[in-house]
Amino acid sequence: MTRLTDLHRQLSSLRRRRRRVRWATAWAGAVVALLVALAAAFALDWVFEMTRPQRGLLLVLCAAGLFWAVRRYSWPYLGQRESERQLAILVERAHQIDSDLVAALDFEQPEAKRWGSVELEEAVIDQASRLTGRLDIGRGVSTETLRGRLRFLAMAAAVWLAAVIIAPGHVAVFFNRVMLGVRHYPTRTTIELIKVGEVEIDPERPGLKPVRVFFGEPVKFQVYCAPRHVPTEAGRVELIGRRSGLRTTLLLEPRDEGSRVFEAQWARPAEDAAFQVFLDDAWTDPGLLSVAAPPVVELRAEVIPPLYAGKGDDRLRLPPGLLQFSVVEGSQVALELTSDHRLESAELTVGDRRWPFRELSDRPDEQGRFCYRWEDLDSPLGSVVELTRFSVQVTDTEGQRLERPLEGLVRIQADQPPRVAAAAVTRFVLPTARPQVLYRAIDDYGIASLEAVVEVLRSSGETEETEKMVYQLPADAKPEKNIEGSLPLQLDELGGGDRRGLRKGDQVKLTLRATDYRGRRPGKSALCEPLVFEITDEQGILANMMEADRHSAQQLRVMIERQLGIGESP
Repeated sequence: MTRLTDLHRQLSSLRRRRRRVRWATAWAGAVVALLVALAAAFALDWVFEMTRPQRGLLLVLCAAGLFWAVRRYSWPYLGQRESERQLAILVERAHQIDSDLVAALDFEQPEAKRWGSVELEEAVIDQASRLTGRLDIGRGVSTETLRGRLRFLAMAAAVWLAAVIIAPGHVAVFFNRVMLGVRHYPTRTTIELIKVGEVEIDPERPGLKPVRVFFGEPVKFQVYCAPRHVPTEAGRVELIGRRSGLRTTLLLEPRDEGSRVFEAQWARPAEDAAFQVFLDDAWTDPGLLSVAAPPVVELRAEVIPPLYAGKGDDRLRLPPGLLQFSVVEGSQVALELTSDHRLESAELTVGDRRWPFRELSDRPDEQGRFCYRWEDLDSPLGSVVELTRFSVQVTDTEGQRLERPLEGLVRIQADQPPRVAAAAVTRFVLPTARPQVLYRAIDDYGIASLEAVVEVLRSSGETEETEKMVYQLPADAKPEKNIEGSLPLQLDELGGGDRRGLRKGDQVKLTLRATDYRGRRPGKSALCEPLVFEITDEQGILANMMEADRHSAQQLRVMIERQLGIGESP
């Protein structure tokens, strides 16, 4: 222990007290700067209702201002380091004494013995030791700056305390927003719930998850406000297309008079959109509507003609989307459907009946499309015999359907009846003659049968009719499109019903009936122009021949006169 031990102890105590005062001064300045920065941010955010990016920028500016204030007003107090010599000087100035304390501390050093008179050094140390007991070390601690900052701190704290007491909800929301939360400052009108379709949305976090809506289907907005204040004026829902940027405003009107539920409807969603609700002085952050595109489907028809009209298993695949076409009567129509979405169901409707499509695979093909097929022999399209209208509607796994069903029309391709003709050399025959009748029958797909219908017309007015099969398609044979030949007409076998035979003056009318081939369905028939044979005797035949020669001679004479120019006017 030395004679200056008390001095060292008091100087150490002074150092600690001054350090505490400096730290308190620094922290008081920092807290005042923080409260002022928060108050400024509170005022700006309250007035301008800043968005999250704007609040982020404001926080950066506040942090920069706070950093400057701390560095300017707090850091100098935190960075000070005081030695005993500096503290002794402060004490000497506070008590207005000479530099005895500083000198005594210097003379106490071991190397001081080499500086000069030892007696002088001892005298200075003794003098400083005696002064130590009479010194008030506390006079070396200045608290004026600390008291000033504490006054500012008290005022700032009072302002914040008043704000908490007067508007606790606003203060709570502010600190939520300082942390980049989504809450809004309290308003006269409070939005409790938003419903888009059947989806409920938190009005404080409408953008948390996109709401899925269907393309082209109306979307209904329902906004529920708190009962403590129900606005009397309509609100609005603002929509902004994500792709086009097109703005749409929907009017929010009360469901009933005095109702706290306000409704609006978006008639036809066509693209993803951001929406924002405004009701009286309340509003929400933007939410997102995700418009589900409808399934994009392609329908392709496959025509399988009847066997008689095709070559084996002919299948005609029509181009996709060609839904109005003609087929040969009796053709089968199958349908193939592809979709960019997997379908929950696909149905064909003909009249009042419906048939489901069959899914070919639960995985998409190389083009990323799901494939479905329909064919049914027991349906109207299994064997088309008349004009047939059909439609196809699909439903994907999200429940979305086509805005309009795909509609098609199958017409019957004209399968003309067969064409048949017959000819004979002469009209006048003897009762026992066998005139040769030349015939020819043609059809687009084939002849099934050819029949001769012979009718005898008696001079007395009586009639007799017989039929004779000229040609019949053999079983399992391929139908011929062209049948021709000659038919000997046995006149002596006609008119024998009463054993009288044919007589002069009777007539025989021959008509050929051709029937075409149409597979399992009955064919259509056609008749040729009838041939009429006049029954006469030999004199009648000669008279007819003379009449024919006379007619030929007359035509020859007319032709010669035309060649020679006879009888022409000058």
